[in-house]
Amino acid sequence: NSVIWFEDWLRTKSDDLKKKILEYNEDDVIATYKVQRWLREKAT
Repeated sequence: NSVIWFEDWLRTKSDDLKKKILEYNEDDVIATYKVQRWLREKAT
């Protein structure tokens, strides 16, 4: 989905689509950080 959203944004420069992509990426970064913290805790 995110790749398609980005390709669509490249064509349209839609502000709504840009917001959707940024929100998706923010959620992804937060989830990755939480998994990393959990893995580090399990490793110690």
